[in-house]
Amino acid sequence: MRSDEEFRAFEDSLTFLAAHPGPNDLPDLHLALDDDCDQHEVMFGLVHFIEDFDVDAQIRAFLDVMPEMIVQAPDWTKILTVHILNNEAARVHYKGLFQSAPSTQASVARGVFEKIVFGKVSAGRKGKVCT
Repeated sequence: MRSDEEFRAFEDSLTFLAAHPGPNDLPDLHLALDDDCDQHEVMFGLVHFIEDFDVDAQIRAFLDVMPEMIVQAPDWTKILTVHILNNEAARVHYKGLFQSAPSTQASVARGVFEKIVFGKVSAGRKGKVCT
């Protein structure tokens, strides 16, 4: 987001979506996460908004877009995964969906898990304002 106007427009969009939530919006909401966004509070607001959806719909959408998301927002992909793993009900649900996921999604999810276990999770990169 380059300006206060863009920030307000993003916030207004989230407010509208909160009043009219639909699981069909979840893939696009996940893909709106941006590692290069310096406004982490905006991205965390989006994470919390996503987490307010039904756990099944949220995790299904996350697994569906994970192959794209890991490319454009690897840090936020890891952060969302950590949030799921830290919630017992979500973790159990994630495990079940992971086990039945197509091989591409399962492979990406496995790689994310390995990066969490063996790597470092950071909350964004320096130097770029959200777009």
